[in-house]
Amino acid sequence: MTKNIKALLAALVFIVFLESPFFYYNNTRVLYSSAESSNITSDGMTFSVREGKEKEVALVSYIGQASDIVVPEKINGHKVTAIGDKVFYDCNTLKSVKLPDTINFFGSEVFRNSSVIDINIPTSLKVIPSYCFNNCQNLEKVLFHDEIAIIANTAFKKTNISIPDSLREKVTGALITSSNTSVKFASDVWDYLVVCTDGDVHAEISGYKGSESDITIPEKFGNIEVTAFNGVVFSDLNSIKRIVFPTGITDLPMSFANSEIEEIVLNNIFTIGKYELSENNWVLADVCSDGKINSFDLVAMRKKVISLLE
Repeated sequence: MTKNIKALLAALVFIVFLESPFFYYNNTRVLYSSAESSNITSDGMTFSVREGKEKEVALVSYIGQASDIVVPEKINGHKVTAIGDKVFYDCNTLKSVKLPDTINFFGSEVFRNSSVIDINIPTSLKVIPSYCFNNCQNLEKVLFHDEIAIIANTAFKKTNISIPDSLREKVTGALITSSNTSVKFASDVWDYLVVCTDGDVHAEISGYKGSESDITIPEKFGNIEVTAFNGVVFSDLNSIKRIVFPTGITDLPMSFANSEIEEIVLNNIFTIGKYELSENNWVLADVCSDGKINSFDLVAMRKKVISLLE
């Protein structure tokens, strides 16, 4: 009886595996099909279609022995946009690797312990994860680009590579397991998150450490646009008299109802609840017609604007 139960369970597991449209390769979730065409193989490289991206593939394994590798930009009509976990881990034949600029995703430890000497960082790749090139002791040349947003401080551990001065502020001690991530950073008065998904990067304000009553929220941190708030940014709204929002923020995450705010400056169309506020909406509250909404327009502002913020 026990043997029969085990056999049935084994058969069930096998059937579930066959029925599942996905499988995990080195912790990278990829599409699965029982058809022979599910994977694309070329020059020792195996590619699989990325989840939710039928026209894109990830390089998920390499079993070749070449010293010079050129990863293609496209293969069989699919754009190559990702490299999965540990694809070149312990590869001791590598010397030169040329990556296409279409790649926007690295998994974990992609080149760790490899013999790579020369490599470029694709321009679409904005995050270099933890231990990506750890212990690549032959690594001599890395072609960086200025659009890199996050570099883990262990990415080049035990190598001879130094991070360029222009990118040092992008280095973080956070553990980053892939290039799709969010990491906390801080400036003098702002705390913020840098969020990256498949090469798209933006910043989210998470805290204000200043004491000014007249606040201008930055448009960017470095070259990263501020597009959102994350959590409670201002601990005391009553201390704010004037606030200027950047063009990238279009959703107001807070209510100024019953606060001491005197002037709100919007630089884009705003969505507040079910209401959309454009420049024309705010002109209605500008009783003095001076291009501002301030304490002189208080009565009109309360009637036409602040009621929308409650």
